[in-house]
This record gives sequence, C-alpha cells and structure tokens, in this order.
Amino acid sequence: MLSTFGPEIRGISPYSDGLAKALGKCTGLTLQRNDYLKAYPEFIYPASGNKPSSNKYAYLHYAKPGTWRKPLASNPDLLHIQYWSVILAHIQLGVTKQAQKRGIPVILTLHNATQHEAIPIFSWLEKKLLRTVDHIIVHTDEGKNSVINNLAIEKNKVTVIPHGIENSGFSGIQQATLADYAIARLSPEYKYLLYFGNIRYYKGVDILLDAWREIGPNHPDTRLVIAGRCWNGSNPLSILLSRLLGNSRQSQDILQNATKGKPDNTLYKLNFINENELQALIKIARYSIFPYRKFNAQSGAASKSCASGTPIITSQEGGLPLLAIDSSYVCETLTSENLAALIDKKINTWSGDLRKQQIERISPYFWEVVAEKHTQLYRKILLTG
Repeated sequence: MLSTFGPEIRGISPYSDGLAKALGKCTGLTLQRNDYLKAYPEFIYPASGNKPSSNKYAYLHYAKPGTWRKPLASNPDLLHIQYWSVILAHIQLGVTKQAQKRGIPVILTLHNATQHEAIPIFSWLEKKLLRTVDHIIVHTDEGKNSVINNLAIEKNKVTVIPHGIENSGFSGIQQATLADYAIARLSPEYKYLLYFGNIRYYKGVDILLDAWREIGPNHPDTRLVIAGRCWNGSNPLSILLSRLLGNSRQSQDILQNATKGKPDNTLYKLNFINENELQALIKIARYSIFPYRKFNAQSGAASKSCASGTPIITSQEGGLPLLAIDSSYVCETLTSENLAALIDKKINTWSGDLRKQQIERISPYFWEVVAEKHTQLYRKILLTG
C-alpha cells in the first residue's frame, strides 16, 4: 500500500492507519506499507502548518524517481495506492507504470472523486493516472457516477467501498472529564459545538459562522469552537497557490474574525491540533458540524466524530448524510439561515442518549467490515486479472 501513515497526521494517514490495522487481521494477507519522505516541496504547502514524515516506511521523494521503485522491490502481488491530491499524481503515475510493466495490478482509492480545488497544470496528470490504474475504489455511489461520467471509465472498473470508522463500540462513549477540559483549554461552565479540520472554502466554515451570528445570542451558555489550520499560505508562492485554490479570502476573513473575537461566543484554534487535544474536543462537544458546500466523498473528520459517539450535523453533500443519526440532522438546502434553524433545534433537543444512537448508526462502516470488502476485491482482481 502506498500512502501516508502515522504516527503524526499527514494527508489521509488516519484512514490508511485504520485500514492497515484492519487488513492485518485478515487471513492470508500480508501488507507492506510505503510512505513519502517528501511528497512535494514544503514551501508550496498552503496550510498554516505542516508535519514531516517520521516513520520507517517513508522513503519516496517527489524529485527522486529512483525512490519510486521501492514499493515494488518485494515483488508484491498487488499494489494499492491511496490518492487524495493532484500534487501526488506524477509520483503515483510513475509507480503505476513500473508496476504494470511487471504485471502487478494496481488499485487506486480515489478519496475525492471530484477535486475540492482545481490545479489546471496537474489535471491532465490526474486523468492519466486514473485511466492507467486497473481498478478504482470510491467511497460513495455519487463518486462512482462522477468517475464513470467524467473519465469515461468502465463501470466494472469502479467499486464503492465506504470510508472505514474505528470500532470503539459503546465503550467509546465517555463523559468528558475535567482533564479533557484542561487538555482542550476549555471551561466546563459552558456547552460546546465543534467544527474541526483544515479550513478550506468547500467546507463552508463561513456559512457556519454566519449561522452562529444569528443564533449564538440565544444560547449564552454555549460556545462554538473552530479548530483547524487555515489554507492561507506562509510565503509568496504558497500564498499565491492558496489564492488560486480559492481559499485565501475565506482564511483571511476567519483570521480577522478570530482577532476581533467575532462572532460572539466563538473560540478559535487556528493551528495544528494534536491527537490528544482533538479527542478531548470531540468528547466535550455536544455536536460536530460539517456544513460542506460541495463534496462527493466521505469525511474522515466526520467519521472520527461519529466513532466517539459525538453526533454530527451535516449538509446534504457526498457521504455525510450516511453518517448522521437520521435525516433530521441533515441541512438539505445549505444556507446560513437553514443551518442556523437546524443547529438551534438540535441544541434545544440534545440528550446523552444521542451518543449511543450515533454509534449504532455507523456500525456498517466499522473497519472490520470495510477491510473484508477490500480483501474480497483484492482476490477478485488477482483471480480475474
């Protein structure tokens, strides 16, 4: 498998760590991890912070094609690539072509069936990569339709396998302790709503803030926490890239809001959030909110919230509604007014029993189930070629 892996969070490493752990329990399968030492020049990274690789699997380098041969050094039966950004397309295309010269089939999991932001110079590389691999995995039916229609790929070469979720069961439902509040630097005197993840235009954080401006004054005992990195760049080139991706304006607005303390009853944590603090935030929150504008995949952040039993409030986009307790937690037409009304209603009807309902809702997506779907596909491809 070619992806980013832990211990730190980079790209989709939490997803790949979860899948790798579950595949390790599957009979007859041996997994070899392959990671990136450097996936791209760090100075072009548009987020406000970056984490380097620091595990024993990391050796691929974006500018050293010789390192791209290493995933095939053990002559694997099959290569599985995790793909989430066009910036990786040239590396993964190089590895794919070498694999196919040696008769090794290549599966690619396309985490974003439609890229969140377009980088035209890389688009042709992405299309070539997706048309070159032997099989594509997507997380939703909507994503499958997008791949088939936009790339003219045969239906039988695309499989839907949902995003996996850690199976903490009901043991994962724990009351927040004073230690959690201390780790998260929050006061137990208040209730909390949470948005977490990279702050990018398609995720609709500005819509959430507008909604909170409307209803926040009605809930003086509740605080909205915005936790994540802004994609605004840190040097001239990454700032330019952020502008090209359409994230810069929103990031600047949110940074100004944070400086001014607006809207009221809002707390900002606009930096990299380590795992301990993130888990504390999720445990403390009454709800996690994901008001995505445009999306046809599944959200690792939403999955993480659900795994801890913290109910999610979402837009209608992609696979998000599949994780919500029921349709009453989904904002079908995303506007700040509609989102405000939905959040207001859910604040007033919250109960501790919702955490159990949230865990029950996601049981079809536990990693054990998802890993078995992967092994079935691996066997099918190896048998049919």
